[in-house]
Amino acid sequence: MALRRCGEELESRQKRVSRFNFAGEILMKTNIADFTVAKAPSLMAKLRTIFNLVDFERGDTLNVILGNNEASIIINEKYGDKLKNFLAGEKILNREEGLIALSIVFTADDFLHTPGVIFNAVRKLAWNNINIYEIVSTMTELTFILHSRDSMKAYDVLYGLVGGAEKKK
Repeated sequence: MALRRCGEELESRQKRVSRFNFAGEILMKTNIADFTVAKAPSLMAKLRTIFNLVDFERGDTLNVILGNNEASIIINEKYGDKLKNFLAGEKILNREEGLIALSIVFTADDFLHTPGVIFNAVRKLAWNNINIYEIVSTMTELTFILHSRDSMKAYDVLYGLVGGAEKKK
């Protein structure tokens, strides 16, 4: 009896969260690298000019995430050696290659104001045994940095969210 009540409560919460219209498009970029660097004043000075490394007009990727003690730099693998040289003298904590960036670009403008949107996507990926290296979000985009071996499975999982939303219209 208690399990049934718990199940009903969880189901009602799920219904509240799923009101968000996940409709949008999914974009996948391959050959992504993720550098984690110790945060230091010298790094902060270098980050001002890091945008000169990539060609945004050609669709290249560059995301810089600043944490309290470290920074993550997500960039196309083809710029990996340039970035390593650029970061000379900095403490590189980790470098991951063979990654992909899988983004959902939402058409609904209430992504930021709806509780559980990111959780729903993360939960679906976790339930499918897909490890997330980084999460990057903006006002209308949610990007997951994943290992390339999980790319197609992750795409299918997120398409189930986005594609399923379009079918409900």
